[in-house]
Amino acid sequence: MKIEFFGSSIIGSNTFQPEKPKSFYDLILDHFNATSLNFMIAQCSEERILYNLKKTSEIDIAIIFHSTPQFIYFPNFTILQL
Repeated sequence: MKIEFFGSSIIGSNTFQPEKPKSFYDLILDHFNATSLNFMIAQCSEERILYNLKKTSEIDIAIIFHSTPQFIYFPNFTILQL
């Protein structure tokens, strides 16, 4: 089964930190013996979540953690230097 997680740092995994308890991400994947390509995206925005959801194929289940409204994603935006 392919379970994909979309969202910010709340999705983080503790796989590489065995002294810490397993995260929600790790528990779900272990319980369902599933795989996931997506991992947390720092300062993730709603637009970026939708962008990644649309470009990810062959998903059985998508779990989305919505972000805070302060972050905005502009994929081709460049800052002009004045």
